[in-house]
Amino acid sequence: MRLSSILASVLAVVHPVAPFTPYISPARVSTRTVGLKFHRQITLATPKNPALTQPLFLPTSLRSSPVSTPEPDEYNAKNTLFLIVGQALFIPLAGLISYLVPKLSIFSAGTLTPLTSPVFGSVAVSGALYVLPLGAFVLLTSSLESKFPALRQVAMATESTILSLLGSKRRLLQSVFFGCLLGAVAGLGEELLFRGCIQSSLSLYVPPSVSLALTSALFGLGHAITPLYAAISFIASLYFGWIFNSTGDLMIPIIAHGLYDAVAVVATHYIVTGKTREERDVLRSSFLQAGAPPLPPPPTNEEI
Repeated sequence: MRLSSILASVLAVVHPVAPFTPYISPARVSTRTVGLKFHRQITLATPKNPALTQPLFLPTSLRSSPVSTPEPDEYNAKNTLFLIVGQALFIPLAGLISYLVPKLSIFSAGTLTPLTSPVFGSVAVSGALYVLPLGAFVLLTSSLESKFPALRQVAMATESTILSLLGSKRRLLQSVFFGCLLGAVAGLGEELLFRGCIQSSLSLYVPPSVSLALTSALFGLGHAITPLYAAISFIASLYFGWIFNSTGDLMIPIIAHGLYDAVAVVATHYIVTGKTREERDVLRSSFLQAGAPPLPPPPTNEEI
């Protein structure tokens, strides 16, 4: 089956059409009983009008049929590109901080393994393996969503964001491309800034554990979509910072962070497009409540 034939299921909103009502002159007919059944017959029974006691069949074209309102599709390549560019700005910002702080050397071979290094393969494998605990943590929190509404709000925040970026139709190729690009840019930019610059700079003046906690607090505040979302981001930052302190190689948390983001984008897009129209409308409402700009209104019956 081609990818273009894989579409998200859409449940239309039904607007009933006003029923057909025949006109009968009151001067000639005193109607006592009127029965109306679409696709069957209308029976007008009167003692003074025997001609109207015969069944009157309606054509099929006059039956009541619902009008479906198309579901809006929020996909906009410019919006996704804007998000990627915004994440990419962290990279030159980290470079500027590294230049202004003489003791920082985040771009040196001893701190950041280059792609051309003969040991880059093993570094990449290490980064990929560090994603596994994050995946286990996500599965654990997902299994507890029914018991803790705050966890469901965290999932809805992620799902509504992906819906606003990739739309309601399933786009596997676009989601993979966008996920990989966002993972590479966000993983590189955020790790260079938070772990390479902020955490390393604070470590020059305070113990590593304190710098790790302070950096993670800033990271959580930067992801404070909901209070619990900020707390989970704080835990994730502690994990990435611990990887950096343990290995001494900034490339490992960069790979782990980027790979996690890429998989999360693709998986969330697949989940969102598998939901019903009503469930996606709930996500749209939550996205607006979070302060996002309103989506274009769906077309009215007159426009259809």
